[in-house]
Amino acid sequence: MKSSMRLAGVLSLALMPPSVFAGQPGLVSMTPASLTTSGPVTTSYSFVVSDTDGPGDLMGMDVLFASGGNPPFCWFFYNQSSNQISIYDANNQWVYGTVGQEGSQGGNLYGKSCGINVQAASVSRSGNELTLTIPITLAGINNYQCYGSCKPPAYPVYMDAINNAGVDTRYQQMGTWTPASSQSPFFGIGAAPVYSYAPGGGSDPYAAMAPGGSVSYTITVTDSSGFNAPLNFSLSPAPNGSEVTATISPSTLTGSGTATLTLHSSVSSPVHSGGVTVTASTSDNSISASMGVYYSVVNAPPTVSIDSTTLSGSSATPHFLITDENVLDIIGANVLINSSLDGQHACWVWYDDQSNYIWLANDDASVWNGMVLNSANTLQNSQCAINGSGSSIAFGGGTRNLAVNISLKPGFSGVKAIYERAPNLAGFDSGYQQVGTWTAP
Repeated sequence: MKSSMRLAGVLSLALMPPSVFAGQPGLVSMTPASLTTSGPVTTSYSFVVSDTDGPGDLMGMDVLFASGGNPPFCWFFYNQSSNQISIYDANNQWVYGTVGQEGSQGGNLYGKSCGINVQAASVSRSGNELTLTIPITLAGINNYQCYGSCKPPAYPVYMDAINNAGVDTRYQQMGTWTPASSQSPFFGIGAAPVYSYAPGGGSDPYAAMAPGGSVSYTITVTDSSGFNAPLNFSLSPAPNGSEVTATISPSTLTGSGTATLTLHSSVSSPVHSGGVTVTASTSDNSISASMGVYYSVVNAPPTVSIDSTTLSGSSATPHFLITDENVLDIIGANVLINSSLDGQHACWVWYDDQSNYIWLANDDASVWNGMVLNSANTLQNSQCAINGSGSSIAFGGGTRNLAVNISLKPGFSGVKAIYERAPNLAGFDSGYQQVGTWTAP
């Protein structure tokens, strides 16, 4: 019977060590391998697996339609010995049915966002192969909304076969399923600039401004299917009390093109974060697409500090703290270690928050060399070495915590000042501030 323990590590299941005498299972095909559907359309799928000792050696197969979530929205297992299919349902339980028979739920079993017709399913065997044919209705994700684009992603479909000896193929992608958008398959809408929340994290169209300032976004409409009707832009207002207004020009586009969205804050606009929804629609509103554009109003530069103000020795990993009214607004940080505030013949570092790169200036500060933070690489000049291993970035609340693994070179000795500087997206800059000292041997 199917065990919920199979949920853990869906894409990296550990294998039992196979016996040299055991047959080897294999994944053959999924048909159709690529499909786009709109609405809860039922499609007959065939999944083919094999075993070198013949299909009778197979325990069964898993099929997993992945959505990026955990658990996936459609996941079921066929058990050959019992001739049953079990599906992981909306109550996080396994529900069973026998192939070709009507069960307690009728002919269908229902998963997170799908249904499978067990009564209409069939199993066939030929040579070393076993084929499961089953009608599947993919439902929930068909309500994909057009936030940023009207071209929904192709979701991967994985299969896994296991035999009676416990030899497992592991999950492998065998196809894709793409839901057609329920709003508009005719055009896409996007915006720039886009800033990441954090290295490896999500992102949105985002900008920051000071009170009395403005920010602009480029709104792009992409005609994806020869659609050439005029589209009218409309804007939701910024939050009450924000004192932020929004305008877009031009207000109408035909076919692919761009428009400029401008947000303006009054001089008395409070410090806050908010958003505006941009909607493009036909004149009769029968076809539309929307997306959110986000902003912050800030009125001060970041503050900078260090976890230990007095360092000594040839190596250390100080933590440089950067605090801002909105942590998303921090562009990056400079660290400069020298006898005075001079970037030449110094250990002068820049961390770029968007790219997650750390850079080191050469001896005369004319060239910068960079690497991914926390990589296995090392940057160095005549004064210091920056080690990727042990360097990291973290954030919580309104603070970025930049740890830099620094080794000072033997010739770079004596008492050195440690300076730190950080700018933000609204144009405020802390300037270089001495945050500590380092006594090098």
